[in-house]
Amino acid sequence: MGSLSRSFSQLWESTQVELRGKYSAERVLELTKYTNERSWWRVIAVLLVTPLPCLLVTVLVDIIPLAGPSQGLKVNNLHFVRTYYTFLVITFLAIQQFRMSVSLLPYPLWRAIGHTVIVSALSTGILYAFALAIGFPLPFSLLTTTPLWVVLISITMVFEWGGQVRKTPGAATMIVNAIKLWMCEVLLVFI
Repeated sequence: MGSLSRSFSQLWESTQVELRGKYSAERVLELTKYTNERSWWRVIAVLLVTPLPCLLVTVLVDIIPLAGPSQGLKVNNLHFVRTYYTFLVITFLAIQQFRMSVSLLPYPLWRAIGHTVIVSALSTGILYAFALAIGFPLPFSLLTTTPLWVVLISITMVFEWGGQVRKTPGAATMIVNAIKLWMCEVLLVFI
């Protein structure tokens, strides 16, 4: 039973992306040193201000006003602006996760942003086409477009890293590990 709990513990820790596989005593000491050397006002300010950018990005999606779904597709242009913005956020986060997870291979920020804009536009266009063909509002729109979104992001990864993977030792393993994590996140959409 001890080896089973140890294995589970190691598995759990290996899935914690922010720990990068370890949580060292040095990091705890650095945090303690920071909190002891800085004023409490600064520590509290950092704790309160740090989540604000993420909160702002999330709230921006919800402040876009939407027309009633019964008014039809033509009146709901802002729905697709909102969808495009949502795809921008999730696409950039997915590409950024790959950039961080596969640090051996270069992926310039400007290209990541360009790929984000293209993939988001294509994904929104696909959703719009489905809404034209099936009807608006498209039932299960996120479930409908997620597989195609995954394909589009995968194409950008092949475009960016296709020729470099074989030349860089360890890159293929890093990509496989990043894909495993990404697929877990993508599958949460379907659960």
